[in-house]
Amino acid sequence: MVVVADTSVLLNLCRVQLEDLLPFLFGEVWIPPMVEHEFNRLSRMHSRFTGLQLPPWVKQGAGSSGSECLSRLGPR
Repeated sequence: MVVVADTSVLLNLCRVQLEDLLPFLFGEVWIPPMVEHEFNRLSRMHSRFTGLQLPPWVKQGAGSSGSECLSRLGPR
């Protein structure tokens, strides 16, 4: 299964060190570029997220929204 994640899910799971739940539950995890941008901005600006990094298994799709990201993956 493929899932498109948003910033809040990734940030908060990373914060409690449970980010590996996403690929365990869903397989492929994709994000739009804006999610990466927001994740990086919040991990620099908010003390509760300081030092967090996107997990290496997150795949980035083109487009600014989750639906655009999914549409570029093609039919499954």
